[in-house]
Amino acid sequence: MAITFFTQSKKDNAPIYIRVRELNFDAKARTKLIVKKDRLVKGEIRPYKTVPSDQAQQKDKKQRDNNSLHIIKKKIESLRSLVYDALNSRKEGENITSKWLSDIVQSNAEDKLLNFHIDAFLEFKKLSIKPNTFITYKQSGDALKGYQKHLKKDIALINADNQFSDSFETYLRGRGDANSSIILYIGRLMAILRYAEKLKYKVSDDIKYFKDDLKKKKTLNIYLNLDEIKLINELEIKDERDDIARDWLVISCNTGQRASDLFAFDKKNISKDGNYLTVQQIKNENSRPIEIPLLPQVKEILKKYQGNFPPLFNEIPKTNYTIYNRAIKRVGRLAKIDEVSKTLVTKTEDRKSGVVDMKKYKQFSSHIGRRSFATNMYVKGVSAFWIMNVTGHLTESSFLGYIDQSRAIDKAAQRKAFLEALE
Repeated sequence: MAITFFTQSKKDNAPIYIRVRELNFDAKARTKLIVKKDRLVKGEIRPYKTVPSDQAQQKDKKQRDNNSLHIIKKKIESLRSLVYDALNSRKEGENITSKWLSDIVQSNAEDKLLNFHIDAFLEFKKLSIKPNTFITYKQSGDALKGYQKHLKKDIALINADNQFSDSFETYLRGRGDANSSIILYIGRLMAILRYAEKLKYKVSDDIKYFKDDLKKKKTLNIYLNLDEIKLINELEIKDERDDIARDWLVISCNTGQRASDLFAFDKKNISKDGNYLTVQQIKNENSRPIEIPLLPQVKEILKKYQGNFPPLFNEIPKTNYTIYNRAIKRVGRLAKIDEVSKTLVTKTEDRKSGVVDMKKYKQFSSHIGRRSFATNMYVKGVSAFWIMNVTGHLTESSFLGYIDQSRAIDKAAQRKAFLEALE
């Protein structure tokens, strides 16, 4: 008896087939595995070999590709064992047909879960997109897996429906993700489900509706102006945890970094003259490090902690975000930043989605510092190029959409400039 694996597509990224042959039967079936067809030779996965002329970037890419090929190789071995076991345990007289073989290779209960298809989709995309782009796909997959951990259950593929999409959106907003990021993550969820559907898996008919509400939503994110930041910075706070949260918030408003990068700040990355902090952003880990000017408020906080950044709340990163988000709301309340403004709320069991009036401090989240930095610098006339050099935005269009220019423009200064131009 022979069990072999092969491709038969003319495309570079081809599905892997399995074939089982013996004297009285010859069956083949398509598996769920995808591979570059030149990497499957005579039924064996062939890794990429490095050569002396390879540059560091080429070596890194080959290493990443070989990691993916190793996973495929392990899955091929698992399928081989699965089919052997099925053949050895089959009933007497049972016909070995292509349908029988297909039922065996498609029968793994793991493939009923969304997480299985997240991994399969990422492996597929990794073969055809640039490393920088793949990072954004990986972040989307991590967000989906993180939400399922939050729910304390694995979601079945078929249950990734409109209700799941809405609740995933609520989770993302709760952790402070920007509207643009939420739209991206929901789009990647749709892509994962479409990919599974192409592989003949049953998915929800709701997919086409996932983005309907998102397309209509306006960004109503708030930011702290310079006077509010000064008020928070000078606030006397007795509670130690809230005091630490306040310091992180002020640092965030002066450095424009995401919470994931903010909480990784380390004094060893401060320049010798004490004027710059070097940061390798997690979201842009393959881009060059960013040098952030250390502004006066940040330097004062560093002095407070003997040259260090404030301590973290917990050793578990995700717990830090939760504690921080709650604490800065208390800080905002203490600072009496309680003007009422419009905000967008998402659907929950107790309310419908829509725009509501809410006190400003209740809208505080980990992203407010990054948004405040970008908006305040823009209002003060700092060029978008210099601000983007710190925030890490890759295009001016994404940056300008992020800061919500309708809130950032100083209308009085704008009118004055227009009148002066006419003189």
